[in-house]
Amino acid sequence: MANTLLAAIEAEDSSVVERIVGRLVQEQVQLAGQLVLAGSRPERLLELVQLIERFGYFPRLEVVDESPAELTLRHCPLLSVATRHPGICRVECESMQRVLPGATITRTAHRLAGDPNCKYQITWDSTSPED
Repeated sequence: MANTLLAAIEAEDSSVVERIVGRLVQEQVQLAGQLVLAGSRPERLLELVQLIERFGYFPRLEVVDESPAELTLRHCPLLSVATRHPGICRVECESMQRVLPGATITRTAHRLAGDPNCKYQITWDSTSPED
């Protein structure tokens, strides 16, 4: 149904889909607001992982000493939509970037590129405050 809806919207005006993706990012960031933006870096990261888990992504977080954290999304509830409308994948990355200020989020693996999972590397900016 989502694919059919997005295809119909694109047929009418392709710029509308871009605005919809932007709106989804805004809504995800707003939803995460109080949960993830409060607390220390480790607390924010754990809250983000718990939120992602609620959306059905089955995340796995690996943190080793001072190395960048690695977040693996072992399931994608949007895969069917993303296959036809790859722009929807921006929602994940942009939302995480905005929810974790002071961090750089880099996608290192992507299902649409043939990888078995989507993976993100999370690196904290050394100039941003810890809490």
